[in-house]
Amino acid sequence: MSVYEGSRLKRLRTYAGLSQKMLADRSGVALRQIQLFEQNQRDISRAQGNTLLMLSRALNCHMDLI
Repeated sequence: MSVYEGSRLKRLRTYAGLSQKMLADRSGVALRQIQLFEQNQRDISRAQGNTLLMLSRALNCHMDLI
């Protein structure tokens, strides 16, 4: 699988050099929730603002990019 395939969250996480577990630990977002977002089984655009903020801080990017 190419870095450019998959969800935007997965691309950002991969670019940052983080595993799903590392992102979960850094952000405080549950590992399962990250997995569901990356598999497009949960719509990240409907996530709570706090969740997006925690992910964006852990990935060092703006919330709009997630």
